[in-house]
Amino acid sequence: MHTLSKSYRYHLTLWVALLGALLVCLFIGFKFVHFHFQLAQQQAVQLSEFTRRSITRLEANPNKFIGDNPVKLGNRKMQLVAGYDQLKQYVPYIPEQLTKLEKNKVSMVLDSFNGLFAIANFSIVYPVVFQGQDYFAFFRYKPDFNDEHLEAELAQSLQPVIFTSAFIIALLFFVQLIYTYKMDNNVRELADWAQNLSMKNQPQAPPQMRVQGLNPLATMVNNSLQAFNTVLEKEHSFARFTSHELRTQVAILSANMEILDAIMADLRPSERKVLFRMEQVVSDMKYQTEALLWISKQAEKDIEFSDCQLRKMIDKSVTDNQPLLLDKPVSIEIVGADQVISSHPTLLQIALNNLIRNAVQNTHQGKIVISLDNHSLTILNQDMTQDEQANSTEGFGIGLVIVEKIVERLKLSYQVEPLNNGRWVKLVW
Repeated sequence: MHTLSKSYRYHLTLWVALLGALLVCLFIGFKFVHFHFQLAQQQAVQLSEFTRRSITRLEANPNKFIGDNPVKLGNRKMQLVAGYDQLKQYVPYIPEQLTKLEKNKVSMVLDSFNGLFAIANFSIVYPVVFQGQDYFAFFRYKPDFNDEHLEAELAQSLQPVIFTSAFIIALLFFVQLIYTYKMDNNVRELADWAQNLSMKNQPQAPPQMRVQGLNPLATMVNNSLQAFNTVLEKEHSFARFTSHELRTQVAILSANMEILDAIMADLRPSERKVLFRMEQVVSDMKYQTEALLWISKQAEKDIEFSDCQLRKMIDKSVTDNQPLLLDKPVSIEIVGADQVISSHPTLLQIALNNLIRNAVQNTHQGKIVISLDNHSLTILNQDMTQDEQANSTEGFGIGLVIVEKIVERLKLSYQVEPLNNGRWVKLVW
């Protein structure tokens, strides 16, 4: 209801402004027309007097003004002519129908409009009958005939209207400027409040804006952030609880596998291979669970960077994954000088372990090349068995999903390109 009221007031203000502009335009038009009517009324008295004098002269000396070479009664601006045809010669825009001009009454005939600050082209016509003959007295207003003071009188009559309109426009502009300034301050205040919001801080109550229309927006932003924080907290809680529960089960499995390995020391190689595969799967589960737990912890706080020696971290990852290379004709080659970058040591180690582990797991025969340069690390694994299933996208599992999350958190660039006999992975910092 409050929003509807504000919307109604906004539309009402707009309509009032439009109505005010329309009234100003109508008032200017009215003053313009009123000035011309006053001008015509003033001249109508002179035209009537001129007609009376001209008829008197016509009565006194008809031969002079009627005949083959009559003398004109008047001039080009004001004149008395005999007949409608002669009137058309001087006033071509006169109505075609004579009945539109009433006898013994002054009529105003408009020709063209020359703008608000110029006298329009028009004529006033006074029809009379003398000895059964139609005569027409006319007075024409044209730029060629008008006195200079007429334009000044028109401008002077419009000055109050123009000044009033200018004052109203300036007032509306000033009011709009103040409103825009207040709106800008409120939007900036809202932006500052929104910028200080974060998932790690307790959501603050939205500020109360002077421009009431922004309060619902601030409330919606606050509610959305609280809802998002609730969902995110549930996800983090689920990841923490799940990781803790899985770690307990994995620890039990790992301990039992060690006991089973000690009990079954006399197993044949084919049987020990099955046991080794079970140990490898348990190790994978343990490793991925710890990685997920680390990511869920680091997502809740700002991470701190420090210098990381990539060659040392790569050597550790290769050493940790050596058990996966048992009985596999796979070699690992590290190329390039040692590089030191600023990053989070634990998260970067998890990412490197996953990348190298995935390369080792999906290479059954061949070579793994790890290259280092000033700006990137590249891992290329080539499997000579041509096993398409081993090199499929699904073969890289959740490990690469973890890598993507870590890389995004560390603000690194991550590229993966599948090859016919392996995969090419690149980290760029």
